[in-house]
Amino acid sequence: MSTFAEDLRPYFAMGMSYDVIIGHSFGGTVLLSLLPFLPKMKEITVILVDPVLELSGANIRDTNIFLRNVAKAKSADDLMTENPTWSRPDCVSMALGISACASANIRDVFEVNIQV
Repeated sequence: MSTFAEDLRPYFAMGMSYDVIIGHSFGGTVLLSLLPFLPKMKEITVILVDPVLELSGANIRDTNIFLRNVAKAKSADDLMTENPTWSRPDCVSMALGISACASANIRDVFEVNIQV
C-alpha cells in the first residue's frame, strides 16, 4: 500500500489544501497509508468508504475481477451502456481510473496468482 501512497504523496507535498479526502475500497486502504503525509496545519476530514482492511478470499476474488477489468479496459461509453444507472461522470472516472492502473502493481500488492 505504501507504494501506491508514495505515488500520491506529491499531491500533498505541493502545498495543496484539502478539506475532505475520500477513499473508496482499495483507495481507502491507500488513504490510510497517506495519513502521515497529510498537512498538519488544519483539520482534514477523512472518509473511508468500504475500505479493504483485511485481505480475505472475497478480496482476492474481487482483485481477480479488478485485474481482468484492467486488462480489458472499457471506455466511458461502454460503461454507460453496461451500467445505465451510473452517471456519465462516474463512468468517465471509472474508465480513467482503470486506464491508470498497472496490472503488475496490483499483483505485487496482493501477491496472488491471477489468470487474466
